[in-house]
Amino acid sequence: MKKLVFLLLFLMTHVTQGQVKIKIDPERPVYKEPYEIRFTVEVRGDEEPQIRFSPINIEILSKNQVGSQTQATFINGRAQITKSLTYVYEVVSNRFGSAYLKDIVVESGGKEITHPTMRVTILQQPQTTKRIFLRAEPDKESAYVGESILVRYFLYARDDISVSSSDVKKFPKLDKFLKRFHQEQMIPERVRVDGRIYVRRVIYTAQVFAEAPGQYSLDPISLKVGYSDRSSRIGGFSFRMGRSKTTGVQSPVVDIDVKPLPPGKLPPNFTGLVGDLDFKIKINKDRFIVNEPIEVELEVSGDAAFELFDPPSVLPFNEVEEFDKKADLIIRKDFSAVKKVEYTYLARAPLDLENQKVVFSYFDPKIPEYKTVSLNLGNIKISGLGQKSQTSLNTPANNSNIVQPSSQNERESEFNPKPFLKPVNTILYNSFELAAVFGAIVVFLILVLIKQMSSKIKPAPQKALFKKAYKAGVDYKDYIKILSWVSTTSDFRQEIDSLDLADNGKEYLKKLLDQLNEHYQAGQEGRIKVKKKFFKDLENLVDRKDEILYKL
Repeated sequence: MKKLVFLLLFLMTHVTQGQVKIKIDPERPVYKEPYEIRFTVEVRGDEEPQIRFSPINIEILSKNQVGSQTQATFINGRAQITKSLTYVYEVVSNRFGSAYLKDIVVESGGKEITHPTMRVTILQQPQTTKRIFLRAEPDKESAYVGESILVRYFLYARDDISVSSSDVKKFPKLDKFLKRFHQEQMIPERVRVDGRIYVRRVIYTAQVFAEAPGQYSLDPISLKVGYSDRSSRIGGFSFRMGRSKTTGVQSPVVDIDVKPLPPGKLPPNFTGLVGDLDFKIKINKDRFIVNEPIEVELEVSGDAAFELFDPPSVLPFNEVEEFDKKADLIIRKDFSAVKKVEYTYLARAPLDLENQKVVFSYFDPKIPEYKTVSLNLGNIKISGLGQKSQTSLNTPANNSNIVQPSSQNERESEFNPKPFLKPVNTILYNSFELAAVFGAIVVFLILVLIKQMSSKIKPAPQKALFKKAYKAGVDYKDYIKILSWVSTTSDFRQEIDSLDLADNGKEYLKKLLDQLNEHYQAGQEGRIKVKKKFFKDLENLVDRKDEILYKL
């Protein structure tokens, strides 16, 4: 029992005993430097408590009451007043080692409250704290395959340090992840680390996804930081300092554990997506004629890795033919994304679908379990005459995303005129629709002709932007737009390395990207002059890509 009491007295710096709380600030003071002993006492009535204790290696400099709170409670119709009073003793210890508060007694209302002896460790020298450091802070250190991991690289500087500049010497590669780079403009914030106040700033933000289970690492980022001391404390005096300094800092590696998706049978409609998702679908109309386009739009939003999502067919029937499929990915500022898929089908034969549904499944890591959503396309009717395929026309193709439509016996029978009347009946019955289709084709051809004529007269937007760059330089937004014309991902540094350019040209383009990125993060919108030689090579790449796309 004696050993247990001694251990508690040795470790305890903040102890609560009944209605008395005692706190030492800082917890490990330095000898010959003032520190505080804070008493918080709860009493009833208006009588002021009396605090007594025997200090050892503690010299009391002053005593002040700094706080008072009053609370009234009613018990059996009678009010009881409770007051919480806080007293602060400013003290100093003139020897390093140990100091003690013994015989602690608080007297109030004729009652005495005792408190165990307090032991305080007195340091000979202040504990050293890092002035400036970098740290990678993921929003999670364990994730599922395909789950979003948001990583922010923060620069921390003590509140008595003024940071004047920060130049990135080496960005994290994060090669093992599918990654998205995000531009964040966060206001520096004050935080407490190991009992010390720091000001932290976000330097780099990335959203990463692991494509396979295993152990992953977040690569470090390296900075060259310019700073100066705001003040320096020697003894009891404070001096202003203004000398500028530089230092190099690098963040430590952070490990991430990536888990496989739960074992067991996957849902038949599993998309491979992991996250909190929302699915929407719509069709341009519900009645069509043979050879008329059918347009369907699928929209999936959430925090999943949509770059890996291959949208399945939503109308896999032999009566319709998939003519075109376009996908567009939009990254939002809140780190979610939207993938829009535009399907274009051609109606090839009569078809009658009732309450047609499309089913998708995904994995929600928050629960964690698989979820299934069923989207309703409604009734779809294709009228007219078409060539029967050798397989059964009204049979869905092999696609598990489609809910089987009503059987053949439940569908309405189609009116089949005699052979010599088929063309006449089709044209007369669908005269309005055919006129609309013919008009749309004519308008489309006119627009194509106008576009071709205007392209010969007016310069392309790319030409105008390059002309502007040669004359006035580029800002961050213009440069990102130019890089997007030759890039397929959001990692522009990696894309620059893959371009068909000379090595010195690549290095110049990456350096320009870093400079503009730094200006953008600092809220500066200025333009930087470009080297025409390297930009001319980049312009030629854009022209060649446009020429290839035009031929296709």
